[in-house]
Amino acid sequence: MKKPSSAIPAGLKCETRYDSEYECTNECGITISSLSASTTYRIDVCVISNKGKGPRVTINVVTASAGDSNPAPPTFSIVGRREIHIKWQPPEVLSGRFSRYELLCNKRCIYS
Repeated sequence: MKKPSSAIPAGLKCETRYDSEYECTNECGITISSLSASTTYRIDVCVISNKGKGPRVTINVVTASAGDSNPAPPTFSIVGRREIHIKWQPPEVLSGRFSRYELLCNKRCIYS
């Protein structure tokens, strides 16, 4: 994780525990990266103010499986004698962050 920014408001402290570095935030949302697929994680959130730490709120979340991330089967429409238009829907669940689609025609990559 990133090192705490010097722009963090006074009184907001960051801690290091279990040989891991924690990032401070005063936002109400954050993306946690580098998690494992099909794994349960316990997430705790609490408020830290000038009065100290408030009570924690806990949720358990399970990351998506590393299995199928297939788009829906493509459909096509004929544009002309030598052209077709291919269209597909994105997968319902992605394993990892989306990068791009790859399109093959007769086993040859024509778009990536």
